[in-house]
Amino acid sequence: MSLKESMKRLAYMCERCNEEGTEEYDVKDIVKSGAYAFDFNHDTLHSVETNIFKPWLTSALSSSPSSIHSVLSECWSRKSAINSHASTCKSLLSSLSKNRSVPSSLLALQKTCTTIASLIDSNIHDQDTVLVPSINAAATSSQQKRLNSRILKSLGITQARTHLSSMWEVVRHEPEEVELWKIKIPKVARIIAGSKSWEDKIGRMKEITPNSL
Repeated sequence: MSLKESMKRLAYMCERCNEEGTEEYDVKDIVKSGAYAFDFNHDTLHSVETNIFKPWLTSALSSSPSSIHSVLSECWSRKSAINSHASTCKSLLSSLSKNRSVPSSLLALQKTCTTIASLIDSNIHDQDTVLVPSINAAATSSQQKRLNSRILKSLGITQARTHLSSMWEVVRHEPEEVELWKIKIPKVARIIAGSKSWEDKIGRMKEITPNSL
């Protein structure tokens, strides 16, 4: 599951836990799903971006026009803000796990997750309209596949399986995304993505469908 999708679903769970008369989810559900969203999904993504993707991208786009670098700088600035908000969410989840100030913590967590999702949306827009075309012009498909293989190797088999499986759950409903998946993701990795190991980690977040949000 993408980080954006995790944020939207976690915010939804907080809202339904807060909503008087419904309370579809309890605090334990939110803490478990939040652990996946931040301790695994966000932290794994942040490590990969910092140690592998950012250096590769900086090198690949080194000869690009200044306008491209300006957009890239904006994206990294938003990612820095996302990391800061993620730290806030972890503190809120820790508070919730101890059952302290539950209503205020739930509301704060909901709002912060929504903010993160909005920042990710802005980055996705810049990536799709500016950065992806620039990357495709600067790096061959083979070079990009080697990057993906390097990232998967850095994760290790267990983390890679969980990450790929959850990603596949998001893209498999969109034909265009499926085609990109086939092009960008190595064949062995696509086979690994058939695992359902991620479902145990995300708790009741898996029950939420895109139509619910």
